[in-house]
Amino acid sequence: MVTFKPNHFSKYVAYHSTVYFKDMDGYAWAGEGILGLASREIIDGRSEGYYVPEGQVTRAEFVKLLVQLFDLEDMTATAAFSDVVQDSWYYSSIASAQKSGLVQGKDNGTFGVNDEISREDMAVLIFRVSKLLGIANGIPLSTYNITTRFQDLDIVSVYARDAVSALQQSGLMNGTKEGYFAPKNPSTRAQAATVLYRLFQSINDSTSD
Repeated sequence: MVTFKPNHFSKYVAYHSTVYFKDMDGYAWAGEGILGLASREIIDGRSEGYYVPEGQVTRAEFVKLLVQLFDLEDMTATAAFSDVVQDSWYYSSIASAQKSGLVQGKDNGTFGVNDEISREDMAVLIFRVSKLLGIANGIPLSTYNITTRFQDLDIVSVYARDAVSALQQSGLMNGTKEGYFAPKNPSTRAQAATVLYRLFQSINDSTSD
């Protein structure tokens, strides 16, 4: 069932978008997230028919995904970061994220547009956007009984520890291997799509109860 509230009278049609990528072998764990976001036209492949799941994600790319997926764009927002260029493909998304408090940038006044986003910074943004969307305690709790913490939590930056722990408890982010989060590692395109889609589903489930 689809609920649709148009802003004006016109003719509309519902359709199912089928997406297929040729390079998904070995990524069954990420398939639902990648295809779920691609079918919603939130993410694209890097080339025709290829998603490149092990490709890296820049900070600008991830913020744009967040803003688009959760409809957070504010056309009145302006960005104050020195490396965020007006009229660029990412400008409105970063400006909107800065205005809403999702992003704060770096100490030198830049955002790090082309920097690869780390797993801990991805966790921070997911945690912040969940609170911005009004989810109780930031993110929905997992149905799994997770009682142990990541073994490398001590090397997570102080500003990211609450977010990483919360996302582990929620089941939204898992470790890269048994017991380890690898906070400084760059996020892959498969990982980014998976955690975004899990949050999207969790929010939809919580609002439909």
